[in-house]
Amino acid sequence: MKRKEWLLLILVVVVLGAAAAGMMWYRGAHAPQNTPAAAPSTEPELPPGTPSATLVITRDYGTEQLMKRAVPISQGDTVMDVLKRAGGDVKTTYNGSFVESINGLASAYKAGDSKSKPIDWFFYVNGVMSDIGAGEYPVRTGDVITWDYHRWAFDTSAPALIGVYPQPFVQRDEKTNKAMSLTVMYAPGLQEQADQLAKALTAVRQAETKAVAWNEQLFTAGQPLIVLGESRAYADSAFYQKLWEQKAMYGVFAHFTKNGIEATDLGGKVVKTDVKPEAGAIVATVHPETRKPLWFVGGNSPDAVARIVQTIAAGQTADAPWANAFGLLQDAQESLRLPLASPVGGTP
Repeated sequence: MKRKEWLLLILVVVVLGAAAAGMMWYRGAHAPQNTPAAAPSTEPELPPGTPSATLVITRDYGTEQLMKRAVPISQGDTVMDVLKRAGGDVKTTYNGSFVESINGLASAYKAGDSKSKPIDWFFYVNGVMSDIGAGEYPVRTGDVITWDYHRWAFDTSAPALIGVYPQPFVQRDEKTNKAMSLTVMYAPGLQEQADQLAKALTAVRQAETKAVAWNEQLFTAGQPLIVLGESRAYADSAFYQKLWEQKAMYGVFAHFTKNGIEATDLGGKVVKTDVKPEAGAIVATVHPETRKPLWFVGGNSPDAVARIVQTIAAGQTADAPWANAFGLLQDAQESLRLPLASPVGGTP
């Protein structure tokens, strides 16, 4: 992103009163729409014990995977080092600080050009947008680095994604090598589903994951949290409703209400309302103060929540409906990735 626009973005966010620590956007010159991007690739095998990270390159909020590759890493490597080493043809600006293009897929924005489009590259480490630049972000063994090419707006953000699960919840403290704490909080009637998810996470994290009854005070702690609830439970949550008021900034692309689930486009406009009893959704964001992973898992009935929990507990596969996704709306008939496209058409 041009330095002037980056500063403008920070100013706008501050005026709105939202946390802008996670904003680090990248842009350069516009590339022709028919420029070929990298061909999909599978993750190659590395010798056992090789320190490595996984590089994933996608576009349009994870809709299309362009590359997935295991990359050997060395001490001192940064996210930018990994991208340049394994991402193909990478062009940068500002002395290598900002990504202009990857394999010919370049920024579609030009400062001062009203006809250009706000589409750029954004990066995430273990499912969370970074609050520092790619050239400063150190890489650790096991990290999953996602670069996604998507549309943006000055007053919107997509700070987290669900499609690299369980990565947001398996990280360990660099000093103690202990897994970070994680709690599955559940609304009345959903203890069985919470226990199921906590058990699955305990196995994959190799660390205890607690399932506890709904308590609004847990939101203030700012620790990693997965919340399970029927739509009506979220409708009664002061914390959730306050976050929904700032939905565009925090990438809350679905709203659980007493009447159903409202799914939005990038700008927060409700595009679809699903009132079917079997409808459920996964919404990923970060805590406003600590930027720790915060997931809302909900549905219009206990059975809908159970179906979503089973989707999560089953883990990720290459053909999973939520692979590389930023959010998911699902019922018995369809699975829709979030954010939805706006009514005028086109990608989000």
